[in-house]
Amino acid sequence: MKIFLSIFTSLFVISCASVSNAPLDKSELIAIGSAEQFVERNGYTTKGHPANLIVNYAEVLDSLMSKEELVLTRKGTISSKAFGLSKLTDNSFYVLFHSLNDWYEFRAVLVQGGIAV
Repeated sequence: MKIFLSIFTSLFVISCASVSNAPLDKSELIAIGSAEQFVERNGYTTKGHPANLIVNYAEVLDSLMSKEELVLTRKGTISSKAFGLSKLTDNSFYVLFHSLNDWYEFRAVLVQGGIAV
């Protein structure tokens, strides 16, 4: 399983890197903007969670933690700016962000129809 994940991750990053110099179209720019807003709105950046917004469950296992634990756990884990984009379909993308804990790791935000999910 680890070998499969390593190969998948490598191919995924290579597919993103292969179009790194291509100009971005409108749907790609919208996907990146949506994902960057999602990362900031949910408190993953060094700014932390916005004090005036409720804490949302953004990931599958989030419901196992209290909202206070989520705020502490998320803060400063992901870069605020995307570094890559992988197009899945005409209107679905994975937007990639560097992990701040390990620059060689990344997190992906799924964007469908211009909305980060």
